[in-house]
Amino acid sequence: MSGRDAGLSWWAGQAQGQASLLAALDAPAWLVEADQLTVLQANAAAGRFLDRPTQDLVGQDAQSLLPSLEDLAFWGEVRAGQAGALDSELDLPRPGGGEARMRRRISRLPDTEPAVWLVQLQDLSSEHAAQREREHALAELRATLEATADGILVTDLGGGIRAFNRRFAHLWSLPAQALEQRDDERVHAWMALQTTQPQAWRDRLASLREHCLTSATDTVRLVDGSLLECHTQPQWSQGRPIGRVFSFRELNRLRPGAPRRDEDHAPDAGSRLPHRSSFVARVDDALAQARGSGASLVVICVDVDAQLLWGAPDAALPSEDRWTAVVKLLRAGLPSPAMLARLGATRCGVLLENASEAKAEAVARRWQALAAADSAGAMAAPVVGVAAYPQAGASADELLGHAEKALARAHALGESCRTHHSSGESRTQRQQRLESALRDGLARPQFRLQYQPRVDIHSGQPCGLEALVRWKDPLAQRELLPAQFLPLAVRAGLSATLDEWVLSQAIQQSARWRTAGLMLPVSVNLSAASLLRPGLARRIEALLAHGSVPPEALALELGEDALTADPEATAITVRALRALGLGVVLDGFGRGESSATLLQRLPLCAVKLDRSVLHDATRHAQGAAWLRGTAALVRALGLECQAVGVESEAQRQALAQAGGQSWQGFLHGAALDAQRVPGWCARVAAAAA
Repeated sequence: MSGRDAGLSWWAGQAQGQASLLAALDAPAWLVEADQLTVLQANAAAGRFLDRPTQDLVGQDAQSLLPSLEDLAFWGEVRAGQAGALDSELDLPRPGGGEARMRRRISRLPDTEPAVWLVQLQDLSSEHAAQREREHALAELRATLEATADGILVTDLGGGIRAFNRRFAHLWSLPAQALEQRDDERVHAWMALQTTQPQAWRDRLASLREHCLTSATDTVRLVDGSLLECHTQPQWSQGRPIGRVFSFRELNRLRPGAPRRDEDHAPDAGSRLPHRSSFVARVDDALAQARGSGASLVVICVDVDAQLLWGAPDAALPSEDRWTAVVKLLRAGLPSPAMLARLGATRCGVLLENASEAKAEAVARRWQALAAADSAGAMAAPVVGVAAYPQAGASADELLGHAEKALARAHALGESCRTHHSSGESRTQRQQRLESALRDGLARPQFRLQYQPRVDIHSGQPCGLEALVRWKDPLAQRELLPAQFLPLAVRAGLSATLDEWVLSQAIQQSARWRTAGLMLPVSVNLSAASLLRPGLARRIEALLAHGSVPPEALALELGEDALTADPEATAITVRALRALGLGVVLDGFGRGESSATLLQRLPLCAVKLDRSVLHDATRHAQGAAWLRGTAALVRALGLECQAVGVESEAQRQALAQAGGQSWQGFLHGAALDAQRVPGWCARVAAAAA
């Protein structure tokens, strides 16, 4: 047999073997040759699913059979010789109408040259329908739980938490971290520390676990003054107990801000401070003396960071020491004598006798300074509400109620301290004041920049820095994050002016770093107003020339809103920026209605995935598939795939597996002041080497 005949015989054997392989598969499947990306063979199931004769599928473009973004990106990688395998779920139209939920797997057949790829489909519609029914039933159950006025907690027989409603979280003042992390042990520990008798509560729960068939009714007093009636009974399924249901109802709901008196004057177990009832009694005694002497007094409510007390997994302080450290810092800012008490989950109260509102506000400023100077990070900047006698009321109930309302108002307005007044500053007045202060701040050194490093996902080396602007409200004396003042800047028409200030400062800082040997590129966020302002590229070119900074050392991050405000004008500006040699990054991709057409229409260099993409990728399979498909699309278009908001190792690994190239986020730390950047980069580079 000649060599040519032997080759033909071998190929015929290969084709026959491949046909046998396809025929043995019950689900739709076809083979694709890698050179032309056309279908070599398909089985009967594929013809039925695609509603086409099987022989007509041979020679068809593989990309036309399943034209999803993820498939197009995958075949693009095959053409470039970079593909591995693809395994994810997608919705495909059925021949008779409707959609089918399918699992699509694409893998290369071994020992084939040229390469041959096997595409397999598996119909998951029945499984997904059953899952939707279960989710619907669960949603109805959750809606029922949320509809009740009682707080509901459902546990298994060992005390593990299976479900609870928002009313339960509110009654027990559970922090946001508890709702996200669902750490049973810490939720139970938190609940115990909210009671005035933690050990008695723990003993009662242990007794109920030992007697799983017991029903009971108890009364529980919390440190915030709430008096809860607790009903508990076993949960049954198929004739056997499977858990326990707790129902909590507040008995003293109409209290005007203070609890009814009780006989429990022992210190709070978590903070070792007097709790709310003792504080109210002391305020009443001080008021009786003040009425006789004509003196004034002040009640302060201070809210500390729930994350520190809850105990984040990466917190520096051991959980049992957190309250101790917070109390130490609070006491350090107080004059003597002053009473400090615990009023609620993360709330403390202070009584200052013979004191004015000005003295209370001075205490709030000292706390701010102490928190900022605390290297151990025991306390974030506290938020304070103030009420003074006689201006705000003549009873402990009134003073405490008004101080807590002032505290809530301070939270709502982003202030560090607020004093109760009978006719306070309106929200419109505050916005006008802040807008005026913003204008002044651009003329004075009230703004500053911090820099968040970006890290190469493979080497672990720093590969860039993002400039982030901060501003200190000159009246409230509290540093505000961009989300708190940038909307005001847009409304006041100051966003472009602020952008130019940030650009100028970032370029000057980049020049200083480059002189010192730190060559990392710096990125700056630009608003829509800046992008639409004529001559942007010329102004940036002048700033770079003045600082002797090369264009490749600067990147501009643009949100989708900036790029779509005036598509034609922005496209011209982006092309001018790229022609100058600057990097242009689409920021926040994957959030909301992000359009893939932006990636094709504009000469971008990179895409920065929104934090929500990574968050969803570690929570459910659909989010993971979206991350893989998005990253594959970005790479297929020749763009760098970056990510922001990486907060856990699981998120970093998900990004790496999807093919992301760099990231930034709290996993490596918060944004840094400029003087700390070189040392941080040196330490990280040495650790990654």
